[in-house]
Amino acid sequence: MASAAASVTMPPLSHSRPAASDRAVKILHIWKRIDHHSAHSGYDQLSRHMDCTHYRPGRIFHFLYARNPKRFRWVGAIDPEWYSFEYFCTEAELLVRINLVSKTVFHILYGENQFRFLGQAPLRRGNRVVATFHQPPDVLPRAIPKTSRIARADAIVVVGSSQEEYFRGLTGRDNVYRVPHGIDADYFTPGEPPPESDELHCVTVGWWLRDVETIRRVIATTSQLRRPRIRYHIVTFPWCQEFYQGLPHVQMYSGIADEELRTLYRRCDLMLLPLNDCTANNAVLEAGACGLPVFTSAAGSIRDYVTEAGAVIAPPKDPDYLIDALVAAAGDRVRLRAMGRAARLQAEQFAWPRVAERMRTVYARILG
Repeated sequence: MASAAASVTMPPLSHSRPAASDRAVKILHIWKRIDHHSAHSGYDQLSRHMDCTHYRPGRIFHFLYARNPKRFRWVGAIDPEWYSFEYFCTEAELLVRINLVSKTVFHILYGENQFRFLGQAPLRRGNRVVATFHQPPDVLPRAIPKTSRIARADAIVVVGSSQEEYFRGLTGRDNVYRVPHGIDADYFTPGEPPPESDELHCVTVGWWLRDVETIRRVIATTSQLRRPRIRYHIVTFPWCQEFYQGLPHVQMYSGIADEELRTLYRRCDLMLLPLNDCTANNAVLEAGACGLPVFTSAAGSIRDYVTEAGAVIAPPKDPDYLIDALVAAAGDRVRLRAMGRAARLQAEQFAWPRVAERMRTVYARILG
């Protein structure tokens, strides 16, 4: 079956200076750093490949943030799980700034967390408000209960095809753009091929929207096989490790350095990552860029990012399908290596310079 990613036409890879249109238009990225991301991962990497400035808290932010948050109890009631007092202070300052500048794109990189009020600014002086959203449609109503707060953005950027219909219905306008997530394809690269072994090493990374039950059932079943011997390397938070307690042939990791994570990718034969849902996924992109086939499930937007040349895409919640695929992979290392090469080629399509060029096109269109 053809992958939906085949319909995504990416511009040629370029290491040249930012485009002239990038320099003519002022771009302000309102970003956040997710602590558990590698220094080479995360959506904020986009800013490194664009001629833009980062939002830095100013006087208004510091004035509000120094107040006792208890005076702003209503902020905590907006979206207590996703929207913090810090983000409120940021937006309050941006509501002032947007009327002090012109021809500026205010791009909020994590709309679920950082965007509630800026789109409702009554006067924008020719500026534009853009927000990128990362969560799948089933999560978004929980993240943003009052969608009217975000419907007035000038543009909404989504990172997966499964989000498009939801946001088009929300805005009622032709202002939803799909621009894929990116990968640092210069850092996450294949290493030397793992030494020949009768063991198959699988890596699993992360926790959000992972199908942990399927992972557990795959491990429990394959551990009973005499051949092949399959080892599992699971990178996750300490509190998630309890889900894998008692399972044999499992090694757990938490808080590892970037280089150790990359080395682990390179030492393994494949990534096992069945999912409950997804849009973009850092772990999928990282593994693919390191030349690992991804054994996953047909959930959300996964086919935007992997193809069957470099991945096994199982039906949702089907551990038997994945078990059969793992056993077959262990017996055909030539095919497995070929899948790894295909996974690397696919990941290169999402190198950040290419993604940045796509984003410049969005900026130019909404300012045109």
